[in-house]
Amino acid sequence: MSDVITKAQMYAKLLDRIAKHGEQVKLAHEAGVSPAFINRVVNSHAEISPALAEALGYRRVTMFAPIKARSP
Repeated sequence: MSDVITKAQMYAKLLDRIAKHGEQVKLAHEAGVSPAFINRVVNSHAEISPALAEALGYRRVTMFAPIKARSP
């Protein structure tokens, strides 16, 4: 799972993609979401959706980690 990236890295990829292509509207169209939704994500008012992640070349995965043993 070395290709897994953090949420912060995903946001960085989103911002980089917008900066390179110049506008949120094109990315919104590619992802099948509204430009307003892209704006909400960029401004941290919404989470990156599965469709938006896919448009950026990723998919959301859930991971679990063991709970450290508690001291008695």
